[in-house]
Amino acid sequence: MSYSTRFSAGSKMVQSGEIVFELTHTHVFDDDREEVKLLGIYSSREKAESAIAKARHLPGFRDSPERLEINEVVVDRVEWPEGS
Repeated sequence: MSYSTRFSAGSKMVQSGEIVFELTHTHVFDDDREEVKLLGIYSSREKAESAIAKARHLPGFRDSPERLEINEVVVDRVEWPEGS
């Protein structure tokens, strides 16, 4: 059985195997616990960078803008095929 996975990233349809850009922020607590927030998934690096420019001024992100991170993600690829 064959199928195609597609989803919309803004106005662009994204297909299996394409790269999208995930924007996250990691907050590190005093006891070294971490909380990762997914801010968005973007169809281009430029759009993710634009979102970072806006997030740098928002409460919760402006105190640690260095923890805003863009990751390239391949649609439909399993990242941990052997488990953790």
